[in-house]
This record gives sequence, C-alpha cells and structure tokens, in this order.
Amino acid sequence: RKLISGGGAAVVAVGPLAGSLLSPMNELPIPVRPNVWCLTELPLCDLPAPLLEDIARNGVLCVVEEHVAQGSAGAMLAVKLLTAGCPPRRFIHHTACGYPSARYGSQKFHRRESGLDPASVITAILGSNEAI
Repeated sequence: RKLISGGGAAVVAVGPLAGSLLSPMNELPIPVRPNVWCLTELPLCDLPAPLLEDIARNGVLCVVEEHVAQGSAGAMLAVKLLTAGCPPRRFIHHTACGYPSARYGSQKFHRRESGLDPASVITAILGSNEAI
C-alpha cells in the first residue's frame, strides 16, 4: 500500500516501521520526498505496477525492516525484482543489527542503533540521489 507520494526514492517499510517514517518523510520537499510503501503481507506475490514505476523513475529502492537481512522481506523483494528483470540502480537495505552497543533500551533506541530511525533512513536515501 502506498502511503506517501513524491519525486524521490521508493521506500518499502515493513509493518509498523512505516508509521515512524510518515511524518518526517512527508515534511521533505516534493522533488526529494520518497514514495513510501508499507509491506504488510508475506509471501510477496505480484508487485504492484505503481511500485515498479516508482523504483524505475528514481532508480533507488530502500527497504526498512526490523528483521535481520538473511531471509528478510528485503531479500525477497530484491529476488523478485531481479528475476523480473527490473532491478533498481541502487538498493539500500536497513535491517535490525542486534545489539551493536551491547546495551538494552527502548524500541526507539534500538531502531536508532540499527539505522531504522527516520533520520538514518532519510540520510541514506537523500545521499543516494547524489550518487546517481
């Protein structure tokens, strides 16, 4: 389901992470504002044509999820895109990193440590536009 439209990267947020990204991303100027999609069901079936159009238009796909990379929704999405012959020029994958600081804390703390917080995701996608 598409939640935000813009002229920037395609962002697929898995589950409740999408909610944390909405307000900060919606405040970005339209030319760089990402197209934010929420993934709520697995396994992945056919990808919506508008999502494929968003990925092709900007060339950047960023997947954000609170899971480890191996066997993740991002990995499944990457395989789907590659086998369909429509890979993004740049694939950014933000996943859970465990406990990098060996400290415990709130969900917000752990999202920040793993780069799943809005500021980290925005920095990654805005920086990726310069590289294209």
